[in-house]
Amino acid sequence: MQYRLTHPVNDAYPLWLVLGICEVWFAISWLLDQFPKWSPINRETYLDRLALRYDREGEPSQLVPIDVFVSTVDPMKDPPLITANTVLSILAVDDPVDKVSCYVSDDGSAMLTFEALSETAEFARKWVPFCKKFNIEPQAPEFYFAQMIDYLKDKIQPSFVKERRAMKVFLGHTGGLDTDGNELPHLVYVSREKHPGFQHHKKAGAMNALIRVSAVLTNGAYLLNVDCDHYFNNSKALKEAMCFFMDPVLRKKTCYVQFPQRFDGIDLHDRYANRNIVFFDINLKGLDGLQGPMYVGTGCCFNRQALYGYDPSLTEADLEPNIIVKSCCGSQKKGRSGNKKYISRGQQKELNLLPQFSIWKTLKRVWKVCPYSLENCSLLSGTYWFSFDLFYWIEWIYGSVTEDILTGFKMHARGWVSIYCMPPRPAFKGSAPINLSDRLNQVLRWALGSVEILLSRHCPLWYGYNGKLKLLERLAYINTIVYPITSLPLLAYCILPAICLLTGKFIVPEISNYAGMWFTLLFLSIFSTGILELRWSGVSIEDWWRNEQFWVIGGTSALLFAVFQGLLKVLAGIDTNFTVTSKAYD
Repeated sequence: MQYRLTHPVNDAYPLWLVLGICEVWFAISWLLDQFPKWSPINRETYLDRLALRYDREGEPSQLVPIDVFVSTVDPMKDPPLITANTVLSILAVDDPVDKVSCYVSDDGSAMLTFEALSETAEFARKWVPFCKKFNIEPQAPEFYFAQMIDYLKDKIQPSFVKERRAMKVFLGHTGGLDTDGNELPHLVYVSREKHPGFQHHKKAGAMNALIRVSAVLTNGAYLLNVDCDHYFNNSKALKEAMCFFMDPVLRKKTCYVQFPQRFDGIDLHDRYANRNIVFFDINLKGLDGLQGPMYVGTGCCFNRQALYGYDPSLTEADLEPNIIVKSCCGSQKKGRSGNKKYISRGQQKELNLLPQFSIWKTLKRVWKVCPYSLENCSLLSGTYWFSFDLFYWIEWIYGSVTEDILTGFKMHARGWVSIYCMPPRPAFKGSAPINLSDRLNQVLRWALGSVEILLSRHCPLWYGYNGKLKLLERLAYINTIVYPITSLPLLAYCILPAICLLTGKFIVPEISNYAGMWFTLLFLSIFSTGILELRWSGVSIEDWWRNEQFWVIGGTSALLFAVFQGLLKVLAGIDTNFTVTSKAYD
């Protein structure tokens, strides 16, 4: 790049200038992508130690309650059968029943979804004891019966075959107990009332409504949110997260535990790069060595206190800057005051007392009328709750269709850390887009959210410098929100060779042997870096190549349109429709 910039081509100066700008941007983008990968971490959990300390057999369980949130919108693109499978897998999770509650947010207010969940609750009476009796994996019925395995071998119990066949014809009954007389986890259906002309903030608004409902009904200390198509593939997923949240050191400063996304129904060669394995197995694992992975929207277990805007309990070692800042600026002085905008202990008490008292009385009346369905939640989305300035920046953050990036970023800016948990058996599995159109729409939505953040006041380029966000973590967030801009130089880079052929102008100057040697060494060093990443992450060359292929496809199509749509939305106020990715199988 240095040689190209210092040796202009006078015969084709405009083409040379465009090429130089493109290569400068590619170099900056590559550096932003490399910095967060310097400290990868491989974590391992010990569930036996967790059980020995908090869940001993014959004694009352001391595990902390968890509220699980499931979000769905359109029953046409989010088929109720998929949502039902996810709910059943949650109810059958390997955790004490009094420690798990499932909340389903139906933002489409579809009667089809409501009726499907009613049937799901009935079928759970038979399915849950069956799963726990025979240790069924996965607990989603559709995916369990679709497995190509011989269930008759390995010395199974005599009653297993009979009960397994009964699962397919069981119609269910009413009641809150399973067929063995044991209590089932709570299942709550919530549908918001949406008034025309008001901004309801899509998924972020639905999640915030669930936070308020669950705070009154069960008030679990931790929250886990999954999309309607992400079922529990590992019955011990909640205990995997508890290994970190109940750790005496980590629990005071951990805001969430993020699990990688894994998918079913992907073709053998993953032609659309749906696995996104480079991001989940390399980038997020690298971030785990800094301040933690980003929140990716699903498969994430939250600390409720972090969502409420509380500050973490940090030690002096946690407040030390990273090695780059320390070498340039020295260590932080003891007694340095934190961000003055953080809420005080008195404000924290107001956070618990002011709004919840009135809402508790109102919800109590609604709950008596309809104990299994809170269909009208206008009291939770009215102006009363948001009239306090104290609640402006807590919970799921509004302002972008990718509310996950924004929410995780603001937590990290307050000093919280996150954990990346990769159990041997994937915790969750979801549905991938079934065609190129849906896949590009998905990429378009993600990129549009990044552009919205880039042009907002919450942009990592200028937001939160008086907080506790580490430098390399900030660079990772910057890389996440500027990557759609790469579509512009990428498109120019693809068009330039054709322009050179049509105009007969050659923009690559002749280089000396000395410059050629440096170019070869640089190319080999970048190639070696890529090989090392593949080695420690376990990513195959085919997966890496598919990722690179789709990067070019998406960069010259979806990312390019996202940049222009973001500019129109932010600068001209022209909003775009929110397209939900289809979860139906091909």
